[in-house]
Amino acid sequence: DGEQIATTGPDVMATIFDVDSGEVAASFGFTDSGLGRTGLAWPTADQLLTVTGNLVTTVHPATGEIIWSHHTGPSALVAPSPDGAEAVIGMNDDDHDVYDLATGEVVGQVRTASRVLKAADWSPDGRWVLVAGDDDQPTLWDAAAAGTTTQYEEVGPYSAGGAWSPDSQRVAVTDSFDQRVLIIDLDPQGNATMG
Repeated sequence: DGEQIATTGPDVMATIFDVDSGEVAASFGFTDSGLGRTGLAWPTADQLLTVTGNLVTTVHPATGEIIWSHHTGPSALVAPSPDGAEAVIGMNDDDHDVYDLATGEVVGQVRTASRVLKAADWSPDGRWVLVAGDDDQPTLWDAAAAGTTTQYEEVGPYSAGGAWSPDSQRVAVTDSFDQRVLIIDLDPQGNATMG
């Protein structure tokens, strides 16, 4: 609703501020996280998702009640789906987990050649996730087809997020070496072509 904003930092605290007054509305700390906060998302009004070096936690932003919490491998990125039902959690290995945010269960894995994810961008319809990692090659993950992945090696150095069209049929990625923008077109069956 735009009335509050959440922040996090190396003090292992997630803090919610009232936008108009600047006052702290709530603050949550987690003592068994291992590292300071590295990821934060607010996928739904009733859920604040925090990721640390080894802990994924969802809390109710109004009460501070922990909804669920799981120990994971080292994590560096959190990217919720547009509907707030799932989130990609970037792990420091080749398999990056997709969590069901209602249950905390792992429901899929985005497999890439990257050990570290730098970006994960869901398509507006929630079917696709474009990920970028330390290998600088964009990977397109199909959430609707049991996690099928396609890597686009011809794109070149790519380390930033993509920009999706509103109909989820095209995504623009940048080649940071050649300074060009490339378009990936997707048909309804999920076949992709470079434009």
